[in-house]
Amino acid sequence: MSNYLLQNFPKENYMIMRPFGMFGPYESESKIFPMLINAQIRKVILNLSPGTQLRDYFFINDLVIFISTIIKNVKGRNYPNLINIGSNNFLSFIEYSELLKLEINNFDPNYWNWGSIKFREDDLNKFYSNSNLCFQYGFKLTPLNVSFKETYLYYKNIF
Repeated sequence: MSNYLLQNFPKENYMIMRPFGMFGPYESESKIFPMLINAQIRKVILNLSPGTQLRDYFFINDLVIFISTIIKNVKGRNYPNLINIGSNNFLSFIEYSELLKLEINNFDPNYWNWGSIKFREDDLNKFYSNSNLCFQYGFKLTPLNVSFKETYLYYKNIF
């Protein structure tokens, strides 16, 4: 869709923002971080792949702040038509979970059953933003410990 827009429409009429993996409050419980958190809160075993897939995740609030900044400054700046938005870094699900567990009260490793199921056939090993452009235009990352804590508290409070 991005290429279609870029090739067929006047470039002054739009900006394409392509966010990579996001997480935070209000996310579907079918996504990895809510699943991990809810397994701990509900004390149920969650069967998981080996967790070695590499992903680029950032806090949803960071995207909201970035979009708000661009909207406020759009008349005073010349923005590109396409910005990939991500941390420009990647960690494995296991590495993310190691950080997440530090924010979970009474964490019990037995509820995360890593390696008990196979990878999905269509699961890519590495998916991340390979562009610093978003940072050049003011995108800022919340530290993972802070964003994981806020996400954990959201799901804990709705249980």
